[in-house]
Amino acid sequence: MFRFLLTALLLAAAAAFFTKPGEERAEALLGERIMRAVAMKDISLDNGAAGNALLVGCKLRPSDCITLLQTQIDTQYTDLKLFSTYSARGFGLKAWCLGAYTRLFCPGGFREI
Repeated sequence: MFRFLLTALLLAAAAAFFTKPGEERAEALLGERIMRAVAMKDISLDNGAAGNALLVGCKLRPSDCITLLQTQIDTQYTDLKLFSTYSARGFGLKAWCLGAYTRLFCPGGFREI
């Protein structure tokens, strides 16, 4: 029984090591999350003219929007062998994420600073 548990643990660790997302993949996953948030956002008077213009531009040209927004976001990637951490801060929001098994998990999501 002990050997089975040890083998399962070693296999899980090996899978985690080989499937953790790299920095480029973490940035791509963050871009996907940003675009989902933009897609759900509505144009309103609360955003102001500049905010609404940016929102309309993001909805019309998502790829350019991701590039523009990512230049304004501070990010930090840390490789911890079996998993990675990725933190992002910008536009009054921050997020801390774990990367493992080809996915990016952000407990708590994006929070206001």
